[in-house]
Amino acid sequence: MEVKRDDKKMKEFRRILREDKLERGFKRNSNGMNFERYREDNEWKIYKKQLSGDDLEDYMVSYVKDWFEGTDYKIIHDLVLGNYEYQLDILLVTNYGCFIIEVKNWSGTFTINNGDWVKEDSNGKRFEKNGYENPTQQVKKHKKALKRLLDGYCDIPIYTFIYIQCDELYSDTIQINNNNKEILKEIQKIIINNSKAIKPYIVGDLVTYIVE
Repeated sequence: MEVKRDDKKMKEFRRILREDKLERGFKRNSNGMNFERYREDNEWKIYKKQLSGDDLEDYMVSYVKDWFEGTDYKIIHDLVLGNYEYQLDILLVTNYGCFIIEVKNWSGTFTINNGDWVKEDSNGKRFEKNGYENPTQQVKKHKKALKRLLDGYCDIPIYTFIYIQCDELYSDTIQINNNNKEILKEIQKIIINNSKAIKPYIVGDLVTYIVE
């Protein structure tokens, strides 16, 4: 079952995100151009990329639903935490754990080693930083934000995964993967292991607490 996104919150979050990306991009690449002209040239590109990311998120949500059909779970899609500080693409809530799945739709080849991301473009040029936040650090922040929200209510285990569509991916961990099936198999394995070690949480109560 899916808890639908709060469209009003998401619209505001993405507006804030676009403004932040425009400001950071302007500082790096303005070349003497004024900000309003830079906005005219780049805001639509950023917006289109957001829509492309939405399509991939919707696909992943559908895949998670099919995978866990018949089990006790809920999906919270595009959960906004804090004062529009954090947006969790997908939060899978189960009896034995909460699973944050960050979805990325990027071009280029990525190598991930011990949490460090290196991008190589189609011309073979390598970038260690290229105007995006390191997703490993991003999901760590999301996990801390969710943990803060749940502190005092329950101590359910929280796990993070990154599903990335890109040209090629070389990752040293299964938690960062371009194969959605491998991610869900790993989640399923964690649930099975936890079911032998901890008491089950009530999914409906957890979701009510998180979204209200």
